[in-house]
Amino acid sequence: MKKIWVFIFSSALGILIFFGFYRSQIFKKVALGNKIYGGVFTYYSSEKQNCYFPLSSNSINEQRVLSQIFEPLLIIDAKNKIIGNLAGNFTVSQDYKTIQLKIRSAVYFHADPCFGGSTKKMTVEDVKFSLEFACSASPLNKLSHFLKDKIVGAEAFYKLSRNSFPKSGVSGITIKDENTIEIKLTNSYTSFLNILTHPNLTVFSKSAYDYYGVEIVKHAVGTGCFYLGAATENGVSLLRNSNYWKKDEFGNQLPFLDEIKVVYSKNEREQYNAFGNKKADVLFELPLENLDDAFGSLSSAKNGGNLLHKIIYKKGSKINYLAFDCQSIPFNNEKVRRAFSLAIDKKFICDEVLNGDGRPAEFGFVPESNFYAPDKSEVVEYNPALAKKLFYESGYTPNNPFPKLDLFVSSTKGSLVDKWCRALVIQLNTNLGVELRVVNCNLKEKNNFIASKKAKIWRTGWAADYADADSFLALFCSQNKSENNQTRFYNKEYDRLFLASQITTSQEERNKMQQKIDKLIIKTPIVIPVFSEDIFVVINLRVRDFEFNELGLIDFSKIYLKEIQKN
Repeated sequence: MKKIWVFIFSSALGILIFFGFYRSQIFKKVALGNKIYGGVFTYYSSEKQNCYFPLSSNSINEQRVLSQIFEPLLIIDAKNKIIGNLAGNFTVSQDYKTIQLKIRSAVYFHADPCFGGSTKKMTVEDVKFSLEFACSASPLNKLSHFLKDKIVGAEAFYKLSRNSFPKSGVSGITIKDENTIEIKLTNSYTSFLNILTHPNLTVFSKSAYDYYGVEIVKHAVGTGCFYLGAATENGVSLLRNSNYWKKDEFGNQLPFLDEIKVVYSKNEREQYNAFGNKKADVLFELPLENLDDAFGSLSSAKNGGNLLHKIIYKKGSKINYLAFDCQSIPFNNEKVRRAFSLAIDKKFICDEVLNGDGRPAEFGFVPESNFYAPDKSEVVEYNPALAKKLFYESGYTPNNPFPKLDLFVSSTKGSLVDKWCRALVIQLNTNLGVELRVVNCNLKEKNNFIASKKAKIWRTGWAADYADADSFLALFCSQNKSENNQTRFYNKEYDRLFLASQITTSQEERNKMQQKIDKLIIKTPIVIPVFSEDIFVVINLRVRDFEFNELGLIDFSKIYLKEIQKN
């Protein structure tokens, strides 16, 4: 009898262990390649997500969220090569004037009330509508300057499309069959494919726009690996799209994560503490000087003192600079702008204020990257004596002092941005006797000061929208009517060179033209590039397959969570 009870107990225990194991596998499914499904990835953002429509957004923080919900037709891979995405493949004519895109046939938009609560297949009509919307004068569209002068018929469409879209559409965008769309260009724009990789130039549903209208900015309906779960004053929740079309190299259905949680906070200390207490999985833009202060050293972490973490570094494509209103006194005077440029010691700012976290902008405005190599034959010099000479030649002397001005800085007082701007103000005062008052404000306030012409000088930054030097150089072309072109600079030679660089079919010639344009920016100068900003992030070691590109965007579809096994 005792043996029977032992047998029954052992069998029951075995069943319990089996079902316990089975249940754990349901909730923590192991995929091929020893990857794991499930879990919540959390990160903090200093900016609130105010927009959920990609064509209306232009901030890196918003792009990080929107790029999980919406997808472009083409993307750039790890080898800096343009490859198909929603367009499975593409062809370009020999003269670079005709592009054909083969649209994938098994891609679905997220389930949404506009589809009666279900999903809807993406069609070539959705692709055509999305491209035409990006050419339009709709107040929701901030990308028209990329396309309207390049696609046949887009300029005419733009002029008629502010309130409603002409039924004829854009003549240069045509549907060839149920899976093929053709784009006719006005000239040989060799960088057009790069533009199609822009993270905000994505495909969205025509039905969703017809349903929501202008309210679509609050309703994200895309094809991405995550969909919008909830949006509150405190943050955003993105949930796994189980109907996503992509698989990884092992054939695993993507994505792996159940949820991405974005928490809003401007308090750096709160962000550091959240990471150290395992309430956040990554830290963005952490100053090197605060690294140990935030969560201790790696050796300490290994001894159980702090969280196990690692730093991932990538040469970035963001430039920090001073910008002027080039049409207003006193910065309509080129000698004044040159004097300011020569009076700033960029190396000191990088070495002493930023503690080595930044590269002085010594050769031009466009940072060196995988897609651009600057001309290094001339160095942008620091020359206080020449700066003072030019300043006097411009008419500003002790008897005719320079006006006291405000330097508008969209950052909080005491932040690293605020610190280097105040160091720069001291240099200008020491070398030129200029008095600038730093005015801390938010981005919207700064843009309002610039638009109203109250701001004569301001600090700003720019990161590439897509992998091409054009993304930087277009800022100062007078034909670029976007809100990002704020300097009101106009130069015929600049415009001529820029437009010529866009239509040459020789990549070598194009690179040389881009270098000439880059030199023109700093010799004039239009703006004063101070330093380029490399990208590094700190991640919890449980985060696996974390990848980000030079633009600072992350591929969340392949990330999975796997705890470190302690010995």
